[in-house]
Amino acid sequence: MGQRYYTSIFSPKTWHVFTENGGTVTALPRSRESWARKVKAGDFFVCYLGSGVSKFVGLLEIKSEYSIEDKNIFGNGNFPVTFKVEPKIVLDPKKGVP
Repeated sequence: MGQRYYTSIFSPKTWHVFTENGGTVTALPRSRESWARKVKAGDFFVCYLGSGVSKFVGLLEIKSEYSIEDKNIFGNGNFPVTFKVEPKIVLDPKKGVP
């Protein structure tokens, strides 16, 4: 099967933290772990900024299967399902695509 594309929703805060930390690891809430099992290396996350901004701001190539981490990637412990990613497109939210 070919590459798959999935929407990954960020808040303005989590997008800022993601880009400021180099953009090589993204994370999902634990409630998304069963869904994360479908995502494979070589697939893509299309990054959407919600929380009133409502713009597409990036494209990330997934470089690993998911893992469970105890790190505080987004400033709290609510996002333990992590993926290594390689940013292909990263936009400032002001220049995002509606």
